[in-house]
Amino acid sequence: MTIEEQWPGLSSQLGARRLRLPTPPACLPLLERARQAGIQVGDLFVVSRPLVPLARGGYELSTGHLWCHYDARLEEAERSLLQCLLVLLAALKRRFPAPRTLEEEREQHQQLVKDAAALARDWQRPDLFVAADLDRLLAEAENRFDALVAVGELAGSLDPPVAHAASLALCQLREREGWSQATFEAALAGISDDEEQNAAVLTWDRTLLRARWMSPVRSGPEQPAPQADLFGPLTVPQSPAASTLLRQALEQVAHRGAVAVGCWSPQPLNTGEHAHADQLCFLQVSDRLGLERALAHISSWLLDLPERYLQVHWSCYGEARGGGGKSGTPPSVEEQQPGSDKPTLYRSGLTYHWGPGEGPASPAFPSLQGQGAAPLRRELWVLFAACPHRERLEAAWQLYLSSWQRQQRCSCASLAQGLQDLWSVLAPAAP
Repeated sequence: MTIEEQWPGLSSQLGARRLRLPTPPACLPLLERARQAGIQVGDLFVVSRPLVPLARGGYELSTGHLWCHYDARLEEAERSLLQCLLVLLAALKRRFPAPRTLEEEREQHQQLVKDAAALARDWQRPDLFVAADLDRLLAEAENRFDALVAVGELAGSLDPPVAHAASLALCQLREREGWSQATFEAALAGISDDEEQNAAVLTWDRTLLRARWMSPVRSGPEQPAPQADLFGPLTVPQSPAASTLLRQALEQVAHRGAVAVGCWSPQPLNTGEHAHADQLCFLQVSDRLGLERALAHISSWLLDLPERYLQVHWSCYGEARGGGGKSGTPPSVEEQQPGSDKPTLYRSGLTYHWGPGEGPASPAFPSLQGQGAAPLRRELWVLFAACPHRERLEAAWQLYLSSWQRQQRCSCASLAQGLQDLWSVLAPAAP
């Protein structure tokens, strides 16, 4: 997101407070020296609030525009601002490619701090980077890396764009809740005395991890209105143990990227609404490793193809304790909990759409030429059968899916209906 694109939202949040501040005169000589040195510098925006969480400034290689946060609370606010400006000018000079990992991002930032100290010496401002400053800024880069790893683990991905989006979403959660930094860090680590805080950083709005969504249609007899409990009568009771399990599984997915195995991948599926589906995957969850595989698969699909608009629909098939409804109908309201000895089947349908005027031939996405313009469809089926810790495994799965609720709809039906739907998908693709 460009500086101009971030401006309206932040300005509205600040209300009467001014976002852009006057540029301190001390910045002007540094900008002039940079231009004389051939560094492609655009406009400098000095702001009263960071445009990005955990950052003191930012830059755009395409325009050379810079932004720096002027924090009037600091004892040496102007000196801190000039240090930030020098780091950004060093970045424009280096023109590093986008980092592929958080480790590479940390190494780039530490190199830029060293480059900024060299610029300060070359431009007769060695007072801006004494040894203590260099040590402190290098330590800040390390702390920023640790913070991004922590939120990336909660997101289930350590890819830099995902970790940064997760950081932004979780910082917004912190502001809404009014948490102190200590409270926030305890919740991120899952060690808060308040279990609701520990759970909140697991159920934050994960739809913020991608920019393009196609909102689900919520009308018609087969598309029920949103419900307080996403899974209705098949909702599994949550517990601290389920939250801990989900946290541990996401951490493993983030670091190892667990690979889903034992999948069916018929191609294509040529029946009804499933025509042109590119992938179908079936997984059974009977232990923590199975949960990690399912989480790795669905999270990778939910974040894939960010240039397209994603539409999601969950379906949950099972029987409430004592039987359940007839085939094709949800279990009755009185039967509120699924039986632990009866399997539950989950279906995740994802469809990726092009936006108006976009497609493989669009100049906006030249790398995608040759791909079909038709929507891309994928389905993941996950079975929870009777096994030790079944309720905790399924509760963790439901907890994760519920964090995507803002951009999805969910329908519930009997297990018999689920098996029938699964067979209708598989049969046309069978040899």
